[in-house]
Amino acid sequence: MKKQSTPNSSLGFTLIEILIYLALFSFLFAGVFSAVAVFFESNQRDNTSAFIEEEGIFLVGKINGALQNVQSIQSPTATSTMLLVTQGDGSTLKIHSIDSQLRIQVGDAPEVTLNSSGISVTSLVFTRHAAPEGVSVSFTLSATTSDGHVVPGQFSTIDYLSL
Repeated sequence: MKKQSTPNSSLGFTLIEILIYLALFSFLFAGVFSAVAVFFESNQRDNTSAFIEEEGIFLVGKINGALQNVQSIQSPTATSTMLLVTQGDGSTLKIHSIDSQLRIQVGDAPEVTLNSSGISVTSLVFTRHAAPEGVSVSFTLSATTSDGHVVPGQFSTIDYLSL
């Protein structure tokens, strides 16, 4: 005997089943998309933080290197936002911050900006120490990621001078 097929029996999906599958896949896709977006945002912040760390180490090294051949400290007498020293050859060395840029000037040469253009230098403070003679410096670096988050970094160093 042959089985007769009825018009109600079909081999496809019903509209309800398709809508349920579409809803499930859209939830899965939204979850994966948001996880990937969070990953890339976190990666961007980590890269900016690493860039700030490298820049801070570079600036601390430049300041320490500039203080290697110091004959006398003119400023600060206690605490200041500017460092002014006389070097062994008699020239003056000036380090200060203008418009979020760390600048250095040796003698009559033009000032040179030390930090990168995407990095801001704030809270620059030089403190003079006695016995042993030295100068400490602290500053904050910050950069803004492309999504608008500000990533800061604090740096400090102390350099004991052999006057």
